[in-house]
Amino acid sequence: MQKIRTAIVCLFFCASCASFKNPFLSRKSNKLDENQTFLTVDKTPFSVKDFLYVYNKNKNLRTPGKDAKKDIDQYLELYVNFRLKIREAEALQYHEKETFRKELEQYQKELAEPFLTANEFTNEKVKEAYERYRQEVHASHILVRHSTDSAKNLQKIRSVLEKARQGEDFGDLAYRFSEDPSAKTNKGDLGFFSIMRMVQEFEEKAFTTPVGQISEPFQTKFGYHIIKVHEKIPARGRIQIAHILVGADSRRASQEETAEAFDKAMRIHNALKDGADWSEQCRLFSDHKPTVDKDGLLPEFSPGQMHPDFEAAAFALSKENPYSEPVQSAIGWHILKFVQKKPVAEFKEIENRLKSHVRFNLGKTLHQEELVQRLKSRYNFVGAEGGVPAAIWEQNLTHNDSLPVAAAPLFYIGKKAYTTNDFKEFAGRQKPLSDQEWKAQGSKLYQQFVKEQLLAYEKENLALVNDDYKYLSQEYHDGILLFQLMQDKVWNFANQDTVGLENFLKAHQDNYQWPDRVKVQMYSSENPELYKHMKHCLEEKDLAKDSRKQLECLQKKLPDLSVREGVFNHNDSIFNQRVAMNPGEYSYQKNARHYYVKVKEALKARPQELKEIRGTLVADYQDHIEKEWLQELRKKYEVKVNQRVLKALYREYENNKK
Repeated sequence: MQKIRTAIVCLFFCASCASFKNPFLSRKSNKLDENQTFLTVDKTPFSVKDFLYVYNKNKNLRTPGKDAKKDIDQYLELYVNFRLKIREAEALQYHEKETFRKELEQYQKELAEPFLTANEFTNEKVKEAYERYRQEVHASHILVRHSTDSAKNLQKIRSVLEKARQGEDFGDLAYRFSEDPSAKTNKGDLGFFSIMRMVQEFEEKAFTTPVGQISEPFQTKFGYHIIKVHEKIPARGRIQIAHILVGADSRRASQEETAEAFDKAMRIHNALKDGADWSEQCRLFSDHKPTVDKDGLLPEFSPGQMHPDFEAAAFALSKENPYSEPVQSAIGWHILKFVQKKPVAEFKEIENRLKSHVRFNLGKTLHQEELVQRLKSRYNFVGAEGGVPAAIWEQNLTHNDSLPVAAAPLFYIGKKAYTTNDFKEFAGRQKPLSDQEWKAQGSKLYQQFVKEQLLAYEKENLALVNDDYKYLSQEYHDGILLFQLMQDKVWNFANQDTVGLENFLKAHQDNYQWPDRVKVQMYSSENPELYKHMKHCLEEKDLAKDSRKQLECLQKKLPDLSVREGVFNHNDSIFNQRVAMNPGEYSYQKNARHYYVKVKEALKARPQELKEIRGTLVADYQDHIEKEWLQELRKKYEVKVNQRVLKALYREYENNKK
């Protein structure tokens, strides 16, 4: 699955599976024919609908300006490049490879399942899903994992349920009996969550169990669960925060080290409340390296994605209350800063995502009998309802192969007839039945045959009746081809072509230069006697040769000490104008903090070497190879754009923006 996901991300079809709703074609006055040819690549036509499907699906990935023509032209360029690559993959017969056919068949099989339901049922469930999306549930659970003895597992979870209903504390029971490893630290408390955070069966129970009640045991792929619902509140939307981490790994840090980390975090918090600069505090003190250079900024999140205590502190923040007190996690203490909140999305904004969610789960929740009846109605099923037709009773097709069997029609799906021979072949693949078993189970076997043929017919015709499936299936087809083609022609080639990399670096050396830089050790503290303590600890004879002891000495005298080392240029914000680009010692004061900077070595400007920047250089070389390759493809395959349709798209785009 990773391969196809990577492929779809690598092209520009990386939005989530979405229902195709074309705003250009929704107006009553629309004169644009969605089926007319818009683009031709090597004599292969692509319709307006083909283009607009991907254009609209990926609109959230673009930042369109006021110029409609420019926005459409830029995306059309991407679309043409994509179609050229797929044409080249076909010319090289990538689609004829056995590995491709097997991979595509598997993905199409998985992809089809969510679509094998009725649209009206889906729409009903989507509305229900949105109502749940507007809620958050606070719940705890107890899990008994699957084992070979299913009956014993069910008995165990029922026994725990009985204890809970007799008044024993649910959290204590989770700590003692739950086989979810996290229960030892959270007592089964999952905090608040909304839909699309849990597996479908768990979500269903959480949203249907009344507040204060405990559910009946239910099963998921993990095992048997019971849920206690503590609270249901209106959904809080999404939030984005920044953080400063004072590291203290809960698995390794002693109580004393944890307490020291908390004290340090409180000092940072108090400094921020007194007006200290967030960026500076983050740069000086945060131990979370991935976000230090981003002012501690984290991706936005919604309830259910973070540790409950972390989330509670985050959602309590606002513009008026921007900083949290230290919040503990498994890796230390966090000070959080409010960045922005986003309200719960309107239905139209999230409709496609909800449809994907519902379709994925419908196959699990829609009763099989209901599904069969819907498919019979959809495809004009004609045949015996209920029991087995007389032709099958009279000739025991599963038991006596010597009996002559006429290929008599048993039923029709659409215009396709299914005969006694078809049923005999199906029955022959099942477990052989005795005469007695046949009388008892023959009807059930026939109904299973009918259901399988209905589902098979639905799958065969899915692309004809469902645009969503048609386009998504095509995306998987193209994505697999493109992934392998890009691997061979660009990604792997660039990474392995050492000579080409060296030549590319030589040709573009002006773009890969180190400026004047220095190796620096920087110390800072609010204590105005920083320099005095630095000189004492760094020059003391007993400490002179032991950097660890020097640091311990400094930390005792300066509890808020920040130490940073690295290679910097003069444009880095860590520098002050008083610091020269020459070896030496420098001290200065900034924003109520005192700094001592030791420039250990000056590094003169010079060209960057391949071994120093290989990752960056490979990425640039890949872009270079791809651009040249696309130029070759444009010469190899003729591309024609229907200019009349293109102008109509410009007009429609402008009309829909108004």
